[in-house]
Amino acid sequence: MKILIFGSGSAVNIYIRDYREFFLNNINIMAFVDNDKQKQGCKFLEKDIISPDCICKFSFDLILICSVYEEEIFEQLIHNYGLSEKKIYTRRIFFEKIIFKYYDNKYDLYNKKILIVSEDLGTDKDYKKYYGRYYDLFYIIGVISINDINLIDNFIYDYLLITNFRPLTLQNKNYFEKYKMENKINKQKLLTIEILKVYFNKVKMLKSGGESGNKYLVIRINLYFMGIGAIALMVAKGVAYAKKMGYIPVVDMETLETQYLEKGEYGNINAYNKFFKQPRGVDMQDIKQSEQIAIMYGINWYSKRDEKELVLPEIQDELYDKFSMFKKKFYNKKVLGVLFRGTDYANVKPYGHNIQPDLNTMIQVVREKIVEWNGFDLIFLCTEVQEACKRFEDEFGKEKVCYYPQLRYKQDTKKYLAEIKLKAGERTEQGKDYLIALNCLASCNSIVAGQTVGTKIALLLNNNKYQNSYLFTLGKYGVDSL
Repeated sequence: MKILIFGSGSAVNIYIRDYREFFLNNINIMAFVDNDKQKQGCKFLEKDIISPDCICKFSFDLILICSVYEEEIFEQLIHNYGLSEKKIYTRRIFFEKIIFKYYDNKYDLYNKKILIVSEDLGTDKDYKKYYGRYYDLFYIIGVISINDINLIDNFIYDYLLITNFRPLTLQNKNYFEKYKMENKINKQKLLTIEILKVYFNKVKMLKSGGESGNKYLVIRINLYFMGIGAIALMVAKGVAYAKKMGYIPVVDMETLETQYLEKGEYGNINAYNKFFKQPRGVDMQDIKQSEQIAIMYGINWYSKRDEKELVLPEIQDELYDKFSMFKKKFYNKKVLGVLFRGTDYANVKPYGHNIQPDLNTMIQVVREKIVEWNGFDLIFLCTEVQEACKRFEDEFGKEKVCYYPQLRYKQDTKKYLAEIKLKAGERTEQGKDYLIALNCLASCNSIVAGQTVGTKIALLLNNNKYQNSYLFTLGKYGVDSL
């Protein structure tokens, strides 16, 4: 298939990386198209970057928009260049109509037996955390340790999934490579995380009972370490999808373990209800006997138009009351909201996530914006970094800086925050405090922020009512940085 890709930035890099096998085997990228004149004439992924005016010189099957400016580019291609809508694909539509079909036709995992091979089998809790999420989608016949790999001869399987709780050691990697050579395991029998991710981005019908009765979409949180902000965004996207398809959305955080389930709550408590109200007032126990249920693990690549239409889940009354009490500090004041993300985000540098400014840079920009935007009575600081609170107070005065009381961490924290062990109940309280802080951030007059999930939530909650905004655009870890 011959295609042009509109865009030549990190979004393209990430998209092609996530579906590398598909692109290598099926796609001839003829060129990249970009409106940026400084990029035109340069190379990207060893292909030419061309002006949109040059599109007509190419014979192609379709053009894939791979940019955050999806909506604007779509209109540009239709009205300025006369392209048919049928030849223009967004990332999401391209995935649903073409990419998923390729993987499903080749692997058909819904009907196959999968044996998991892991470096460390872990505890029962680990098993539920990491492997439980596969069971709704695939037929998992067992889990064995990589050190007991000879046991695979005792299983009848279609595929092997090599996964782990931590990166595979060099010794075990070599051991497995040696085993593959000696036993001549067919490469076609090995699955990758890339293949699994394809299935997690597809809604699957679990039950079907005809046309009568209500249809439910279970929005299932399948990643143990997913933060409460990312959960809120995923639910908003799921609710939008449910509305489009005529489903009643129900959020499930009890079927699989999450970081917000305390001891003894797994399988008994829906952790989602600790933070938010169910979108339509329907909970998991209300649909136990239903025959028309679809399951959704994630829907990605929403366009700007889609994001404008997203409605975030409503927080529980307890949280709203605490937010309202704290917001009284803002009364009759001009408030600048600042979101500073450091610790794990800045130190671990998760691939594909937005690069965050350091503390000195953030303070410098805040100083500049206070002058440019004619001063503020109060600065509200939304951060998980201990040192940031003190630095802001030292720089701008204790009387002018406020922040919601919550659990905070040292700037040099090397682990992901979700991996740090906390006392019983602290993780849940941390999530609640974070939601309250984001609602406060959304209530400020102006905002300075690094680009994070929290920033997206604040912008959605604010509904484009900020008088002034400055969002750092520093690229993405691993894509635009070493």
